[in-house]
Amino acid sequence: MIFSELLSSRHSLERLLNLSATLAELTSSETLCSKIPTFLSQTLDLEPLSLVIFKQDHDQTEPTILSLSASGTVATGEASANFQRHILDICRQTLPLTTKDGPTMRRALDQSDVGHGFAQTAAAHLPLYPRQLVLSRALSDTHAFAIILHLRADQPLPSGILTESLVLVADQLTRMLACNYAWQEDPARLGESFERLTDREWVVLKGLNSEDGEKQLADRLHLSPHTLHSHIKSIYRKVGVQGRLPLLLKLNAAIREIRLNNLRSAAAPRECDRAVG
Repeated sequence: MIFSELLSSRHSLERLLNLSATLAELTSSETLCSKIPTFLSQTLDLEPLSLVIFKQDHDQTEPTILSLSASGTVATGEASANFQRHILDICRQTLPLTTKDGPTMRRALDQSDVGHGFAQTAAAHLPLYPRQLVLSRALSDTHAFAIILHLRADQPLPSGILTESLVLVADQLTRMLACNYAWQEDPARLGESFERLTDREWVVLKGLNSEDGEKQLADRLHLSPHTLHSHIKSIYRKVGVQGRLPLLLKLNAAIREIRLNNLRSAAAPRECDRAVG
């Protein structure tokens, strides 16, 4: 098993701890999440890898990609221009695995293996890497992510150690990323100060937790600058802060607390895992 092999030496243990600590840092913001594929490629010697986080609302037929990043060059030319659509096609072939689905991975992977969780797929529109090994997990009722290892037509599957390593990475990412989105679906997780916000103020708060300026945010939310500013002032008053930076510091501190509580209780039923299932 991978645990016995990883823990067989001090060097392996240090590598495992470094992997976990770095993933914790890289999942602390959407901007840093884009660095995960490159980090995993270098650490596990797997290239190229993609990470996609997507949202599927119940009233939508088409998922929305929230974040897509890759290590190396997966597609060129026309395939590159339509890369997001190709990634969604790949994700559709692999249903997200939840905590109710039992084992995280079937031990035997062969050319005919299909299904949810960890499966091979084909993408005819990605000529450089027409085969993929996909590990997909649900983060909540509406959010999911997938780690995609892109394979050349003649490239063999990675070893059992590497595939089990990806499963361990997915377990860690599920716990960390689920907490990042759990507060958006259950505001009570963030504490009493944030519970008082109206639905519209929650939408504005989510927008403020981005790199958008107020003008860009007003345009994106289809609000007049005056209306947006009124919502922002109300948020500051209810949360008990003065300014955008103190607001985001308080918000991110609450999110970090959710993440820490989740990781501290690794051996017990997890709040975020219940959100996953």
